[in-house]
Amino acid sequence: MKKDKEYEQQLLKKLAEGPDLKKVRQLFNQLFEQPIFWVAAPVNKDGIFSLSNNPECPLVKKGKGFLKCLNTVLRRASKTRSVEQFTCQAGYQGLCFPLARGDALYGFLVFCHLRQKTSQQALRLLKVLNSTILEKAQKELELSKLYQTIRPRAIALSTVHTVHRLISSSLNLDELLPRIARLTLQVLRAKRCLISLVDKKSNRLLNKALVDLSKNKARPRLSPEAKRIEKKVIRSSNILLKKSYLSVPLIDEEPIGVITVSRKMSGKAFDNFDREILSALSEQAVGAIKNAQLYTEQENMLLGTVKSLSSLLKAKSAYPYTHTPAFVKIALGTAKELGLSEDALRDLRFAAMLHDAEKIGIPEEILKKPTQLSGKELKVIKEHPQKSIKILSPLQLLKPAVAIILHHHEKFDGSGYPDGLKGEKIPLGARILAVADAFEAMTSRRPYRKSTPTTEAIKELKRQSGAQFDPQVINAFLKFAKKQSFKKLLRGK
Repeated sequence: MKKDKEYEQQLLKKLAEGPDLKKVRQLFNQLFEQPIFWVAAPVNKDGIFSLSNNPECPLVKKGKGFLKCLNTVLRRASKTRSVEQFTCQAGYQGLCFPLARGDALYGFLVFCHLRQKTSQQALRLLKVLNSTILEKAQKELELSKLYQTIRPRAIALSTVHTVHRLISSSLNLDELLPRIARLTLQVLRAKRCLISLVDKKSNRLLNKALVDLSKNKARPRLSPEAKRIEKKVIRSSNILLKKSYLSVPLIDEEPIGVITVSRKMSGKAFDNFDREILSALSEQAVGAIKNAQLYTEQENMLLGTVKSLSSLLKAKSAYPYTHTPAFVKIALGTAKELGLSEDALRDLRFAAMLHDAEKIGIPEEILKKPTQLSGKELKVIKEHPQKSIKILSPLQLLKPAVAIILHHHEKFDGSGYPDGLKGEKIPLGARILAVADAFEAMTSRRPYRKSTPTTEAIKELKRQSGAQFDPQVINAFLKFAKKQSFKKLLRGK
C-alpha cells in the first residue's frame, strides 16, 4: 500500500486514540505492573524519531541520553522489522513493536519500565495482537477516506433533487433566487451568498439576491472585492476557490451569472468538497433560472398584449368613464390579503385591465344615460356582456380572466347576473373584482352625481356584506384599506 506522510500521521493518530490500543495497554498493565508506553513515528532522514503522544516516562524530560538510546532501538527495529527488546537507563526492560505491513513502516509501539523479561510466547502473542490492531486501524482509515470521497457526491445528488423541487415550486425569479441562495448557505454551512445575473440589454452583471446570515443586522452591502471576484469569474468562466470564498459561474451556452459564497460557519477554509457541491448546485440552478427568465419574458409579452388590447377596447367603447389605475391595484391588494397564488393574481390583474370589454356594443345612450335605467335597458345591460365578452374568448391564456369579467356582476346571495350564481360558485376573482368595482364606482365623480366619501363607501360595502358581496372578500378589503399603500392609491386617483 502506498504510504505518504499525511496518511502515516492519520493512521498513528487513529491507532493512538482508538479503543483497541487501550485494551493492549490494559493487558500490559496486568502483566507488567503499570508500564510506560507511547506511539512513535518512523525515524526520519536525520535518524530522529518523533513522539505522537505525551510520554509519561520522566527520563524523557531529564536529558538526551534516553532519547539517544531509544533512537538506537528504533533504527534497529526499522531495519529488522521485528520486535526489539532493550534496557532503559533506569534499568527496566523495554519493548519496541514495529507497525509495518508489507514494505511500509508506519511507526512503533514502545513499552518501557517492564519489571521482568517477556517470554518468546508472550512476544509472539503481542506481535499478532499489534498486527491485528494495525490492520483494523488501516481499514477504519480507508473506510473514512472512502466516506469522505462518497459524501460530496451523495450531498451533490441530494442537492440536485432539492433544486429540482425548487424548479417546480416557483417560476418567479424574485422568489427563486433567494431560495437558491438560502439553500446554498444551508448545504455549504456558509454565512453569505450572492447571486448575480448578466443583464441581456446592458450586458452588465447585476446583483439579484444577497443573503447574509452574519450576526450584524445592518443591511448587507456588496464590497468592491466581491464585484472584482464576480467579474473575474464571469470573464474566465472558471471556478474561483479561495480560503474565504468560493465563486462559481452559472453557465448555459454562455455565462449567465455568478454564485458566490463566503465565510464558512466553522471558520474553516473552503475546499474541493465545497467546490464539487456548489458546482452540482449551480448546474441545476441554471435550469431553474432559465425557466424563470423564459416565463417572465412570456408574462411580459402577455402583459404587453393585454395593455394594448385594453387601450383598444377603451378607445372603441362608447362609455366615457373608464377605471383609474388604482382600480387594478385595489383589486390586487385585496387578493393578496386573501393569499391568492401568483397565477390567480395574474388572472385577476388581466380581468381588471380588460374590465371595460363588457361594455363594447352596448348602445351609447344607455351607457351615458344620467337617470335611472328602464327595465328594458337593464335587460340589455344584463344580456350583452355574454356577447361582447366573446371578443376575448379565443385567447386561451385569458380564459380565466374572461370568467372573472363575466361573473363579477353576480351577487353573493344569488340575485346577480348573468347566471344568478350564488356564494362560492362565483369565481373568487369575480367576487374580488365586484368589491373593487363597487368601491371605484362609488368614490369616482360622474356628471350626474358627486363622488361618495371613502368612509361612506366603506360603510356601504360593509352593509352589503353577505348580500351583494362575499364577507370574506369584504374583510380582506377592509384589512387592505387600513394600509398606507391603500391611502396612497386614493391620493393618486
